[in-house]
Amino acid sequence: MDLKSIWYLMLIILGVVSIIYLPLCASAISRLKDSHNLLWKKYGSFELFANNNIVSSSRFLKLIVTRAYVGINDIDLVKKLDLCRALLVIATFCVVIVFFITIYMIGFNKN
Repeated sequence: MDLKSIWYLMLIILGVVSIIYLPLCASAISRLKDSHNLLWKKYGSFELFANNNIVSSSRFLKLIVTRAYVGINDIDLVKKLDLCRALLVIATFCVVIVFFITIYMIGFNKN
């Protein structure tokens, strides 16, 4: 498989991850807001569209990355947030691969 094919494959994977991540994240945020309001407020009162800025996004990302939600007594929410975390790892990996392949193809394909 050549680099161009890998590049396109990573973009397709990013698209699929985004399609899964956004509704899953919206559902998790809604449940967090309704059932665990103190934790939701502690991590920036984040919403997918309404209160989405750098500060609230970084706080929500911190919640997911540090797994600060594990202590709550809501197995479904923990599973959703764990899946959000896994999808973020996959997306980050794909973005890094796409970035480096792009730099490589631009730098070495000059004619």
